Amino acid sequence: MTTQKSKIILKGLKLDLFLGWTQEERSQKQAVLVDIILRFIESPKACKTDNLADTICYYSLIKEIENKTITQEFKLLESLAAHIYQIIQTFTLNQAFASISITKQPSSLPELTGGAVFKYGDNN
Repeated sequence: MTTQKSKIILKGLKLDLFLGWTQEERSQKQAVLVDIILRFIESPKACKTDNLADTICYYSLIKEIENKTITQEFKLLESLAAHIYQIIQTFTLNQAFASISITKQPSSLPELTGGAVFKYGDNN
C-alpha cells in the first residue's frame, strides 16, 4: 500500500428531499446538490490492483445515501449534512475522511442566485 495522498471527489449529486423549515416547505420534495470529498487514510489497494473490491465503490455509496434520505424529512441543511456524514462514515468503515457541501436554491430567495451552501465534515 502506498503512502501517496488520494481522494475521490463526487460532484453534483442531486437529491430530491423533503427539506425546509416549515411543514409547507417540506410538503414537496426539493432538489439539493451534494459534493462529497473522501480523503483516504491510506491509498486504496485498487491503485495497484485495478480491482473494485479494493476501494470504496462510489456507486454503492450514492445508492446508500439516496436510500437513507429519500423518505426522511429535514428542516435544516445542517441536519441533512450531519446525516449524510454518518451514512458515509458507516459505509466506508472509517477508511476515509469525509467532507460534504450541500447547496440548496431556496424558492423563497430567488435573488440568492448561487443558493445556500452548508459544509460539514473533516477538514472543511
